[in-house]
Amino acid sequence: MPYTMNAEGQLVGDDGAVVEINGEAVTVTGAKSQAEMDAAFAKSNKAHKAKLDGLTATIKTLSEQVEKSADTEKLLADLQTEKMVLESKLGQAEAHAASEVATQLDTANKKASENQAAYEAERDARVKDQVRNVVLGAAGARFNKPALDVVPHLLSVHTREPIKDETGKATGEFSDTFKMTFDKEGKPVTEDLSIDKALKVWGEQNPHHLAPSKRRGTGGGEYSQSGASDKPDGLVYPSMEP
Repeated sequence: MPYTMNAEGQLVGDDGAVVEINGEAVTVTGAKSQAEMDAAFAKSNKAHKAKLDGLTATIKTLSEQVEKSADTEKLLADLQTEKMVLESKLGQAEAHAASEVATQLDTANKKASENQAAYEAERDARVKDQVRNVVLGAAGARFNKPALDVVPHLLSVHTREPIKDETGKATGEFSDTFKMTFDKEGKPVTEDLSIDKALKVWGEQNPHHLAPSKRRGTGGGEYSQSGASDKPDGLVYPSMEP
Protein backbone atom coordinates (compact mmCIF):
# COMPACT_ATOMS: atom_id res chain seq x y z
CA MET A 1 0.00 0.00 0.00
CA PRO A 2 1.18 3.58 -0.60
CA TYR A 3 2.30 5.60 2.41
CA THR A 4 2.80 9.25 3.32
CA MET A 5 5.18 10.57 5.95
CA ASN A 6 4.40 12.79 8.94
CA ALA A 7 6.57 15.47 10.59
CA GLU A 8 8.32 12.81 12.72
CA GLY A 9 9.36 10.82 9.65
CA GLN A 10 6.88 8.04 10.47
CA LEU A 11 4.99 6.20 7.76
CA VAL A 12 1.26 6.88 7.73
CA GLY A 13 -1.25 4.63 5.98
CA ASP A 14 -4.33 5.55 3.97
CA ASP A 15 -6.40 5.47 7.16
CA GLY A 16 -4.19 8.13 8.79
CA ALA A 17 -2.75 5.68 11.33
CA VAL A 18 0.99 5.33 11.89
CA VAL A 19 2.29 2.07 10.39
CA GLU A 20 3.63 -0.28 13.06
CA ILE A 21 5.49 -3.56 12.87
CA ASN A 22 5.52 -5.63 16.02
CA GLY A 23 4.33 -2.58 17.97
CA GLU A 24 6.99 -0.19 16.68
CA ALA A 25 6.38 2.70 14.28
CA VAL A 26 8.23 2.52 10.97
CA THR A 27 10.41 5.65 10.85
CA VAL A 28 12.83 6.96 8.25
CA THR A 29 15.93 8.14 10.11
CA GLY A 30 16.86 11.71 9.25
CA ALA A 31 13.78 12.14 7.08
CA LYS A 32 12.16 15.50 6.43
CA SER A 33 8.45 16.02 6.00
CA GLN A 34 6.97 17.64 2.92
CA ALA A 35 6.30 20.81 4.92
CA GLU A 36 9.94 20.99 6.01
CA MET A 37 11.12 20.43 2.46
CA ASP A 38 8.80 23.15 1.17
CA ALA A 39 10.00 25.59 3.85
CA ALA A 40 13.65 24.89 3.08
CA PHE A 41 13.00 25.29 -0.63
CA ALA A 42 11.17 28.60 -0.13
CA LYS A 43 13.97 29.98 2.04
CA SER A 44 16.81 28.99 -0.28
CA ASN A 45 15.04 30.33 -3.34
CA LYS A 46 13.67 33.56 -1.89
CA ALA A 47 16.56 35.61 -3.28
CA HIS A 48 16.27 33.93 -6.67
CA LYS A 49 12.57 34.65 -6.83
CA ALA A 50 13.19 38.29 -5.91
CA LYS A 51 15.72 38.54 -8.72
CA LEU A 52 13.27 36.89 -11.10
CA ASP A 53 10.60 39.43 -10.17
CA GLY A 54 13.09 42.23 -10.78
CA LEU A 55 14.04 40.84 -14.19
CA THR A 56 10.38 40.49 -15.13
CA ALA A 57 9.68 44.12 -14.19
CA THR A 58 12.73 45.42 -16.08
CA ILE A 59 11.87 43.38 -19.17
CA LYS A 60 8.33 44.71 -19.06
CA THR A 61 9.58 48.30 -18.88
CA LEU A 62 12.02 47.88 -21.75
CA SER A 63 9.48 46.06 -23.87
CA GLU A 64 7.03 48.95 -23.53
CA GLN A 65 9.48 51.44 -25.01
CA VAL A 66 8.29 52.51 -28.45
CA GLU A 67 11.72 53.27 -29.82
CA LYS A 68 14.62 51.07 -28.72
CA SER A 69 18.26 51.56 -29.45
CA ALA A 70 20.51 48.70 -30.46
CA ASP A 71 21.93 48.62 -26.94
CA THR A 72 18.42 48.49 -25.47
CA GLU A 73 17.47 45.62 -27.78
CA LYS A 74 20.60 43.69 -26.76
CA LEU A 75 19.97 44.38 -23.07
CA LEU A 76 16.38 43.19 -23.44
CA ALA A 77 17.49 39.98 -25.17
CA ASP A 78 20.13 39.34 -22.50
CA LEU A 79 17.60 39.90 -19.70
CA GLN A 80 15.09 37.56 -21.33
CA THR A 81 17.77 34.88 -21.64
CA GLU A 82 18.78 35.38 -18.00
CA LYS A 83 15.14 35.11 -16.97
CA MET A 84 14.70 31.84 -18.88
CA VAL A 85 17.81 30.37 -17.23
CA LEU A 86 16.65 31.43 -13.77
CA GLU A 87 13.15 30.01 -14.32
CA SER A 88 14.69 26.73 -15.44
CA LYS A 89 16.86 26.53 -12.32
CA LEU A 90 13.89 27.27 -10.08
CA GLY A 91 11.89 24.55 -11.82
CA GLN A 92 14.73 22.07 -11.37
CA ALA A 93 15.00 23.00 -7.69
CA GLU A 94 11.28 22.34 -7.19
CA ALA A 95 11.55 19.01 -8.96
CA HIS A 96 14.57 18.08 -6.81
CA ALA A 97 12.69 18.93 -3.61
CA ALA A 98 9.75 16.77 -4.67
CA SER A 99 12.09 13.98 -5.76
CA GLU A 100 13.90 13.99 -2.41
CA VAL A 101 10.63 13.47 -0.51
CA ALA A 102 9.58 10.78 -2.99
CA THR A 103 12.92 9.01 -2.52
CA GLN A 104 12.50 9.07 1.25
CA LEU A 105 9.02 7.61 0.95
CA ASP A 106 10.23 4.93 -1.45
CA THR A 107 12.98 3.98 0.99
CA ALA A 108 10.46 3.86 3.83
CA ASN A 109 8.08 1.72 1.78
CA LYS A 110 10.86 -0.78 1.03
CA LYS A 111 11.95 -0.83 4.66
CA ALA A 112 8.38 -1.42 5.82
CA SER A 113 7.90 -4.26 3.32
CA GLU A 114 11.20 -5.90 4.25
CA ASN A 115 10.53 -5.60 7.98
CA GLN A 116 6.99 -6.91 7.56
CA ALA A 117 8.19 -9.89 5.53
CA ALA A 118 10.90 -10.68 8.09
CA TYR A 119 8.43 -10.36 10.96
CA GLU A 120 5.88 -12.62 9.27
CA ALA A 121 8.53 -15.22 8.44
CA GLU A 122 9.73 -15.26 12.05
CA ARG A 123 6.16 -15.45 13.34
CA ASP A 124 5.27 -18.32 10.99
CA ALA A 125 8.40 -20.20 12.02
CA ARG A 126 7.53 -19.84 15.70
CA VAL A 127 3.95 -20.94 15.10
CA LYS A 128 5.14 -24.02 13.19
CA ASP A 129 7.56 -24.91 15.97
CA GLN A 130 4.82 -24.48 18.55
CA VAL A 131 2.29 -26.56 16.62
CA ARG A 132 4.92 -29.23 15.87
CA ASN A 133 5.56 -29.64 19.59
CA VAL A 134 1.84 -29.80 20.33
CA VAL A 135 1.30 -32.48 17.67
CA LEU A 136 4.24 -34.56 18.91
CA GLY A 137 3.05 -34.25 22.49
CA ALA A 138 -0.49 -35.29 21.63
CA ALA A 139 0.65 -38.11 19.30
CA GLY A 140 2.71 -39.69 22.06
CA ALA A 141 3.60 -43.31 21.27
CA ARG A 142 0.64 -43.95 18.99
CA PHE A 143 2.64 -43.63 15.75
CA ASN A 144 5.86 -45.12 14.44
CA LYS A 145 7.50 -41.89 13.31
CA PRO A 146 5.15 -38.99 14.12
CA ALA A 147 7.79 -36.32 13.36
CA LEU A 148 8.17 -37.66 9.80
CA ASP A 149 4.60 -38.75 9.03
CA VAL A 150 2.02 -37.01 11.22
CA VAL A 151 3.58 -33.58 11.77
CA PRO A 152 4.06 -32.61 8.08
CA HIS A 153 0.46 -33.47 7.22
CA LEU A 154 -1.12 -31.70 10.18
CA LEU A 155 1.05 -28.62 9.63
CA SER A 156 -0.21 -28.48 6.04
CA VAL A 157 -3.86 -28.35 7.19
CA HIS A 158 -3.33 -26.22 10.30
CA THR A 159 -5.30 -23.03 10.91
CA ARG A 160 -4.82 -20.54 13.73
CA GLU A 161 -7.52 -18.02 14.61
CA PRO A 162 -7.34 -15.32 17.30
CA ILE A 163 -9.79 -15.67 20.18
CA LYS A 164 -11.84 -12.55 20.84
CA ASP A 165 -13.83 -11.47 23.88
CA GLU A 166 -17.49 -10.48 23.91
CA THR A 167 -16.60 -7.00 22.63
CA GLY A 168 -14.70 -8.39 19.64
CA LYS A 169 -11.27 -7.47 21.02
CA ALA A 170 -8.43 -9.97 20.67
CA THR A 171 -7.60 -11.71 23.96
CA GLY A 172 -4.04 -12.63 23.00
CA GLU A 173 -4.95 -16.33 22.79
CA PHE A 174 -5.45 -18.46 19.70
CA SER A 175 -7.47 -21.49 18.66
CA ASP A 176 -5.61 -24.09 16.61
CA THR A 177 -7.58 -26.47 14.40
CA PHE A 178 -6.78 -28.89 11.60
CA LYS A 179 -8.90 -29.17 8.43
CA MET A 180 -9.51 -32.87 7.88
CA THR A 181 -11.64 -34.75 5.35
CA PHE A 182 -13.30 -37.98 6.52
CA ASP A 183 -16.43 -40.13 6.04
CA LYS A 184 -19.49 -39.06 7.99
CA GLU A 185 -22.75 -40.91 7.55
CA GLY A 186 -21.34 -42.45 4.38
CA LYS A 187 -20.34 -39.13 2.82
CA PRO A 188 -17.00 -37.31 2.76
CA VAL A 189 -17.01 -34.13 4.84
CA THR A 190 -14.32 -31.60 5.70
CA GLU A 191 -14.22 -30.05 9.16
CA ASP A 192 -11.82 -28.12 11.40
CA LEU A 193 -10.91 -30.53 14.18
CA SER A 194 -9.04 -30.25 17.46
CA ILE A 195 -5.62 -31.87 17.70
CA ASP A 196 -6.92 -35.05 19.38
CA LYS A 197 -9.70 -35.57 16.83
CA ALA A 198 -7.37 -34.77 13.94
CA LEU A 199 -4.88 -37.39 15.16
CA LYS A 200 -7.67 -39.95 15.52
CA VAL A 201 -8.86 -39.32 11.95
CA TRP A 202 -5.35 -39.44 10.55
CA GLY A 203 -4.60 -42.67 12.41
CA GLU A 204 -7.77 -44.34 11.11
CA GLN A 205 -6.93 -43.24 7.55
CA ASN A 206 -3.27 -44.28 7.83
CA PRO A 207 -3.23 -47.35 10.11
CA HIS A 208 0.13 -48.48 8.69
CA HIS A 209 1.71 -45.49 10.47
CA LEU A 210 0.28 -46.55 13.83
CA ALA A 211 2.51 -48.29 16.33
CA PRO A 212 1.88 -52.10 16.20
CA SER A 213 0.25 -52.08 19.62
CA LYS A 214 -2.25 -49.42 18.46
CA ARG A 215 -3.43 -51.07 15.24
CA ARG A 216 -7.01 -52.31 15.30
CA GLY A 217 -7.85 -52.70 11.61
CA THR A 218 -8.57 -50.26 8.86
CA GLY A 219 -12.18 -49.26 9.44
CA GLY A 220 -14.92 -48.65 11.94
CA GLY A 221 -13.39 -45.60 13.53
CA GLU A 222 -15.35 -42.88 15.29
CA TYR A 223 -15.35 -40.62 12.24
CA SER A 224 -16.62 -43.30 9.88
CA GLN A 225 -19.68 -44.19 11.95
CA SER A 226 -23.05 -42.52 11.59
CA GLY A 227 -23.66 -39.56 13.87
CA ALA A 228 -20.48 -40.09 15.90
CA SER A 229 -18.74 -36.79 15.16
CA ASP A 230 -18.90 -34.03 17.74
CA LYS A 231 -18.75 -30.29 17.03
CA PRO A 232 -15.08 -29.40 16.39
CA ASP A 233 -13.26 -27.55 19.06
CA GLY A 234 -9.82 -25.95 19.12
CA LEU A 235 -6.72 -26.17 21.24
CA VAL A 236 -6.30 -22.91 23.14
CA TYR A 237 -3.15 -21.52 24.69
CA PRO A 238 -1.45 -18.08 25.18
CA SER A 239 0.04 -16.37 22.18
CA MET A 240 3.73 -16.76 21.43
CA GLU A 241 3.76 -14.13 18.72
CA PRO A 242 7.24 -12.62 18.27
